[in-house]
Amino acid sequence: MKKIHLVLLIGLLYLPLFLYGGDEREEKLVFSTLLYGGESDVPLSIDSDRSWIDLGQINTEEINNLEIPDEGVIRKWRVRTTYSDETVAGQSTIQIKLRTDSSKAPLFTLPWSEGRTGWKENYSNWFQTDFEGRHPLLGDQGVSSVRLIAPPGVSTPGIIYKIELEAWDIREIEAEESIQSLVQMASTAVIPEIRAVRQEAGEKNRVLERKEPDEDQALRFALNFINDSLMGDLPAFYDSISDKVYSLATGEGGSKYRVPPPARQYEGFSFSDYRENYEAKIYSYEEYADMFPQWLDGNRGWTPDRHTWLFHGSAVREGKEAVLQNEILVFMVEMIDGEWKLIALPE
Repeated sequence: MKKIHLVLLIGLLYLPLFLYGGDEREEKLVFSTLLYGGESDVPLSIDSDRSWIDLGQINTEEINNLEIPDEGVIRKWRVRTTYSDETVAGQSTIQIKLRTDSSKAPLFTLPWSEGRTGWKENYSNWFQTDFEGRHPLLGDQGVSSVRLIAPPGVSTPGIIYKIELEAWDIREIEAEESIQSLVQMASTAVIPEIRAVRQEAGEKNRVLERKEPDEDQALRFALNFINDSLMGDLPAFYDSISDKVYSLATGEGGSKYRVPPPARQYEGFSFSDYRENYEAKIYSYEEYADMFPQWLDGNRGWTPDRHTWLFHGSAVREGKEAVLQNEILVFMVEMIDGEWKLIALPE
């Protein structure tokens, strides 16, 4: 019996090392609080026909008084939600927003479900207050709210049982290439006949020389979008997409919330891995208009113009592997009201 106790004691002593360790990254849950689902809360009925529904005040003092993570550790936030819905057509999802007096209100989106009616428990995307995740999550005041998103014209009811906010400290063992975010319909469709220009050996991670500032900004925005996608940053993903997204194939448009979120199976594939495996090029109006005159057909619902840039980032480097199968690597971007936005997708 003493031996058993000794083994258990040693296991408990080393348990934190396993919880906060690993070959690729270390993760540790440092905080959790209920946003909804306490003893006094009854199941909350929601519907896709309605807008945001307030859940209540948030204890911002408790959240913002958390200790700042150590150097080299990134703090990320997510929500775990227990709910049910009655999805009968298309996709649906739940979003939770923390309204605050800070500059960037956290927005969490659960994985999209398609044609699956019933009880679910899902985690949302990750959210960071900045690139290092060191700033406070909220300001002095905060209110949580929830909504259900479904295809236009499809009324989808649901019930919220429980919503928990979690904070995790994550230490990346292999540091990713640092890119500050400027501002995420999943497709790796390769636009026919486009060949990305090969960079010289030893310069594959150098940004191509630009002929004008807009071209440089468009490329930088596109690369940041891919970085956000690979990190699973859904707030940045959807914030980067125009409210109305168009199809390059038909010129028809639809809501950005019909665009599926990034594939979750590529969490171990970093932005540095992307730059090493894929080439990226930006094309001007003159370049893609010459290759794809059908996009400029005046009978289409939408056509690009000289302010619209085509990003092509699905060309695999010689000797490398096409790892990404369900990510957006080809799209068009445009400056809208002073902000770069993804405006069109291949299909």
